[in-house]
Amino acid sequence: MQPKHIGRILTITAAILWGTSFPVIRFGLQYVNPFSFVTARFLVASIILLVVIFVKQKKVKFTIFKQYFLNKHIAILGFINSLGFIFQFIGQTMTTATKAAMLINTNVIFVALISYFVLHEKMTIKRGIGIIIALLGIMLIISEGNVNFLYSGTIIGDAIVFSASILWAVYIIEMKKSAVENYDYLMFISAMIFYTFLFNMIFSIPFLSFTFVSSFEAIYAILHTGILCTAIAFLLWFKGLEYIDATSSSIYMLLEVLTAALISNVFLSEQITLGLVIGGFLLFMGIIIEENYDKSTIDDGSIVQN
Repeated sequence: MQPKHIGRILTITAAILWGTSFPVIRFGLQYVNPFSFVTARFLVASIILLVVIFVKQKKVKFTIFKQYFLNKHIAILGFINSLGFIFQFIGQTMTTATKAAMLINTNVIFVALISYFVLHEKMTIKRGIGIIIALLGIMLIISEGNVNFLYSGTIIGDAIVFSASILWAVYIIEMKKSAVENYDYLMFISAMIFYTFLFNMIFSIPFLSFTFVSSFEAIYAILHTGILCTAIAFLLWFKGLEYIDATSSSIYMLLEVLTAALISNVFLSEQITLGLVIGGFLLFMGIIIEENYDKSTIDDGSIVQN
């Protein structure tokens, strides 16, 4: 098999695994509170990745370990990532997995907006049109075409998940601002996920509960998201990028959302409304238009996992 085909298979598999996270989180939140869930997820992922580091590299020099695990910049990224996940998990107690998958992936649009105001990147008519179309899609996703959406039961959850997307846009901007070539991505991701766990634990201390250890459903959700959707998905993603160039994040957004919607519809009985479909289509088209403006919005490995 040609290397580029291997790369595509690996990155597509990672995107599908990330897509499964939304319904699994929604399912798991029935059995464990969001703070305990998100903390346990990243504890599991951190342990798995640390084991992979020591198995793969066997003798890790302290100077290299220190470069990543005592790195202020990576700690800041972990802090932002932690807040994003806490917001997502809290929000998903009050909204559907399908909506969450769509709203989380709006971070691509907010990267463009923040880049314009903070990094003073150029805003062309084409780029502006893409952003406007995507924003209209976001409104339709949240409202589902219902003018009385402000009184719906999911509006608060939608708003909290939407806030997580903005936090991840800040995360991506921060990563792009201080990107360093020749990063050891296994070390980088392991350190970032470790800091995410650390900050999750700190923020969650008042709410932590370990009663979930007696629940098979909670344990399954934690292991699924920690091992498959975090540790393994990232290992597949970065391994895949060794074989192919970075690909438009809109393709992976579509795969994530389709996976989340299909599983949520079959196993969680979530309804996919016409408003949701049209909103998702507008969001997808807006992202394609915006990305075609500037390849800096193409994913460079700083994709947000879910």
